[in-house]
Amino acid sequence: MIQATPISGRQLSTTLTAMAHDFLAEWQRRFDRPGSSPCASLQGETLILRMERALTPAELALTGRSGGDLAVGRQLESLLDDLYPWMAEQVEARLHCFVAESHVSLDLADQSVTYRISLRDMPRVLIPAQTESGCKEADRG
Repeated sequence: MIQATPISGRQLSTTLTAMAHDFLAEWQRRFDRPGSSPCASLQGETLILRMERALTPAELALTGRSGGDLAVGRQLESLLDDLYPWMAEQVEARLHCFVAESHVSLDLADQSVTYRISLRDMPRVLIPAQTESGCKEADRG
């Protein structure tokens, strides 16, 4: 198990904000993709990373076709699978725990992509009694 140092709510919020922005930057750097308004929150033992306007024009057009949203979802899962090793390193270094599994969802209303990551061996000092967030109030979704 990774050793953790106690972290305050304010430090956790700062860490989550940094993780959200780094996630978006890596998404854009690695895949040359759109995205904005990054947000990260911690709900129990689940890390939630979200970014808006993350679909390409072609993907957005495809979602209008029958089964297109499923095809776009599979494509996003493939991209995020490629980011998995990078994200696992980030989680271990910043939250002092391990990535267990992940799930991708998309919301066509704001073209947002949400990446939910189950965490394991999470230090009890990090498990919030309520949702901890590095999101601005306007970014929460």
